[in-house]
Amino acid sequence: MDIGRDGSPSPSLAFRRRKGTRSLLVTPITRHWVPRYLLLGLFLGTLAASPDALATPACLGAGLVCENHATESQTCKDDSTKDNVNCHTYGICEGVGDASQCTPGSGSWCEDPCDGSKDAPPAPEWTTPLVTSDGVTLLTDLYATTLEPQPVLLLRTPWTRSALSGHATSLMEANEAMVLVQSVRGRGGSGGTDQFFGTAAQDGYDTITAIEELGLSAGIIATRGANDLATVQRLMGPGAPEIYRCQYTESGFHDLATGLAYKGGVQRIEVAEWLQERELEFLLSQWAAHPDPTDTYWDSLRLSDEEISEIRTTGLHRTGWYDVALEDTVSYFQRLRVGGGEGAKNNQWLVIGPWDYDGAFDEQDFPGVLEGSPESALEAAWRLQCLYEVAGQLDALEPVHVYVMGAA
Repeated sequence: MDIGRDGSPSPSLAFRRRKGTRSLLVTPITRHWVPRYLLLGLFLGTLAASPDALATPACLGAGLVCENHATESQTCKDDSTKDNVNCHTYGICEGVGDASQCTPGSGSWCEDPCDGSKDAPPAPEWTTPLVTSDGVTLLTDLYATTLEPQPVLLLRTPWTRSALSGHATSLMEANEAMVLVQSVRGRGGSGGTDQFFGTAAQDGYDTITAIEELGLSAGIIATRGANDLATVQRLMGPGAPEIYRCQYTESGFHDLATGLAYKGGVQRIEVAEWLQERELEFLLSQWAAHPDPTDTYWDSLRLSDEEISEIRTTGLHRTGWYDVALEDTVSYFQRLRVGGGEGAKNNQWLVIGPWDYDGAFDEQDFPGVLEGSPESALEAAWRLQCLYEVAGQLDALEPVHVYVMGAA
């Protein structure tokens, strides 16, 4: 299992876009340019500054709790040499050896040789249960220096909240905002049954309403996150309370029928491992029984044109040429920019880099990707405009930023 930049397990390597292939083509203005990020303008119809990637998981040392970076059921295994051990998920690394030396604990994801000296991830300041309109309790961690009203960044995850603790603390400090990390329905101790994004819209609405009623927000709530956390954001946008102002999505889907379950009318069996991680492999047979993407089965897992028109969030979206969610992310950006509601229409920005689903890349293979990146400027503009209502920050930047592959 691989770990995504948001701390969640990512799909298997077989599920990622293979290098050298892409179905969406952009004709570069020139093949010789500096920087390698080219401001192409808006190519509708042909077809965001990322948070720092989580550090490589490491153990505190023999017998100590490891950093959280995985899912909810313990799996411990030794590597092929049997000299070192990978202790995955809620494990305490007892030392170097075979799988018997991993025991359950409050941490997870020990990487061999388990002799590091990394600090434990910071704990949230508070954990509070937020109750949905149908009475389900969603556990929510609060990272803040004060409970006074302030801008709020909300991250809703189907994976462990503690996996995002370091990231949440960094976001709190960098944005001078309260950060809330919530386990979605049926996951991470939250009540109810995991509905595989099926309740993302209503639970998102209820969560935003609860935050507002608690007086935590100073009138602004934004969401942020990658992969599954991005999918949750997109599906909770239609009809959300007015206080929900901005999204920052990296990869993810807004149409799980055509973006994830099926491709070109063929069911994507590569997602089986990912579903197994969430104990939702039974969905494969359901998907097989509903091959028509217009089937009402998919209604809660895709956004219609009407729902797109009900989204009012300004958005920054990040994807990569090797990202399995590339087409879906570009489609989401395009649909919102053209057909979104007030606040969303013409207020979307897109970055396409040489990344895969996890946001990973080889700098040697893609020179200039860091030096010429527009991400720091977009990050700062998103923060000022979305969290502090400083008008015009994103408007001063081009809406589409593309790393042109193969440019000289």
